[in-house]
Parts: sequence; C-alpha cells; structure tokens
Amino acid sequence: MFITCIIYKTTNKMKILIILLIIFSILIVLKIVVFRVIPFIEQYALTSELDLAQRYMPDSWVLITGPSSGMGERFAHEFADRGFNLLLVGSKRTKYVIRDIKKNHKNIEIKFIEVDFSSSFKDDFFNGIQQAVDELGTKWTILINNVGYRTACKDYREMSIEEMKKTISVGTLVQSKLIQMALQKFADRKTHTAIVSITAQNSLCTDLFAISNDLTVPYLACYEASNAWGYFHAKSVHEEIKNKYPLIDFLIIMPGAVKTKNTEPVLRDTIFAVDVDTYIKNVIRLMGNYQGPMCAHPYHSLSGALINVFPFVDKESIVKQVGSDFAESFEKKSLSKLS
Repeated sequence: MFITCIIYKTTNKMKILIILLIIFSILIVLKIVVFRVIPFIEQYALTSELDLAQRYMPDSWVLITGPSSGMGERFAHEFADRGFNLLLVGSKRTKYVIRDIKKNHKNIEIKFIEVDFSSSFKDDFFNGIQQAVDELGTKWTILINNVGYRTACKDYREMSIEEMKKTISVGTLVQSKLIQMALQKFADRKTHTAIVSITAQNSLCTDLFAISNDLTVPYLACYEASNAWGYFHAKSVHEEIKNKYPLIDFLIIMPGAVKTKNTEPVLRDTIFAVDVDTYIKNVIRLMGNYQGPMCAHPYHSLSGALINVFPFVDKESIVKQVGSDFAESFEKKSLSKLS
C-alpha cells in the first residue's frame, strides 16, 4: 500500500523508474533465493550420504595423498570406517596412521608408498605410484587429492628458494599427474568412480555489495598460489570431462579455515573455522550427490554471503592476521611440515 501511494503521487518518468527499481530488486531477491538459499538448504539440510561402498564397488581401493596428518589422516580413517581398502601415499609419518587404523579395522587392506612429494619433478617420481595403481586395476575407484605443503614467511624477501620449490612442487604437479592417472584408469569403466581435489576458498560470491570476490591470505604467497593452481586446474579438467565421462564423480573442495592438529594453534579463534572431523564427514557426504566446486561446511558457504551483506566487514584485516599468525608459527618451526 505504501509503495502504491508513492507511485501514484510521482510523475510518469519517476513512476517508470520506481517500477523498474522494484522489478530489479525482485529479480535480485529471486536470484539469491533460487541460486543461493535453496541450494544451501538442500546441501546442508536435505542431502544424506550415499552408500559409497555400493556406488564405488565393495572392497575397492581409495588412493589418498598426504595421509600422515590433517585432512588426509581423517580421510583415511573415514574411508576405513566405510570398509574401503587404502592406498596411502605420503611421508614416513603415515606409518603411525596405519597403526591406528589397523587397531579398529582388521579386515581392510592397506598399502603404503613412502614418498617425498617435494621431489615430484624428478623423472621417476611417479613410477612407484603408477605401478601400484596398475596392480590394483579396476579395484582402484577413488582418488583423494589432498597433499599440500604449507609455508609462510613474514617477509617474502627472506623466503628460501628451497621452501618455494617444495610448496610449488607439492601443490601443483602432484595433483596434475594423479588426476591424469585417475582419468586413464577410470574413463572406460562402466561403474562409478570418484576424484576429490582439495583446493582452497580462493573466491567469494558477489551477489550483493562486495567489490572484490578474491580471498587471499598474506604471508603465504607460494602456498596460496599453489591452492589457486589446484582449483583452476581441477575446474578445467572437470569442465572437459563432465559430459564425456558422466560416471566419474568429480568434486573440487574449497575449504576455508579447518582446524587440524597442525593448524589449531593458529586457527583456534578464527571466525568460521571448523574442526577437521566434521569437515571431512561433510566432504564425504557430497560424494556422488554433487559435482564440481563445492564448499563443504555451512560456515564457509556463509562467509562469502555475510561479507556481501555486511560490506563494512574488514576481511583484509582478518585474513592478514591469520597469515601473520601462520608466519610467526613457521618461524618457530611448529608448522613447517609436509602433511
């Protein structure tokens, strides 16, 4: 009634302008409801985990990179809980994870390939992994591309070339080659297979007021760049294959702050930080239900929306503080470890 009175008292040109603004506002609201609110409710409230053993074949194998700690370790435990056999590729610390898994899972098989991912540019680096997946044949049905090498430096001028090489080697070539291996094995299957690539929350939605959609953490330059590589590489591959090989489930996971044993001291008080157990369960719940880029926790999905609604929130200061905390931790040698 109020809007009707305003329109009645204005000139014809103003009436047209007001009507156009009302229509435009309605369209924006409809867009947000259809493309943001409804998918959010569907993903986080209505989607249930599939029977992964049936979807990806009982007694099949999942290859997980970087399983010695953090998200990779949790993936290993979660897939073991669901009856999958494990091909774990990572550092020697993975042996402790295997020991813990075998305590509760006597019937699953575990193969372990010890590697130094920072050597991935060596010509023979992938030979052992290739041999292992060749031996598994059609029993290999899932790839979890998880490994990363987090480095941080308070002054980029002082970052060592060794740390640069490690971060870039682990965060780029490993994912690229393993996805290629998976496609070579999965493409001609008549049953479902899956590729899950863990990248990072590099961008935010800009439906409302946000000026920039990028999200970059200072002091982690090479690590941030390798995460961006992972995202765009996986997205490009997914766009290439999604119609050609519809039986390959392909998830590109974009985590924000996830608290693990290594990161909890830094992320303890960070807004929207979530614990790793909950996060990995959410990722697994998405498998087979969704394809392509996805956040796996409502906090991370909401972070972009809230920054849009409240554009005065100083996101730069927040992420700068997080990066600074990581850099200080690395100076103490507490986090400079390959997962």
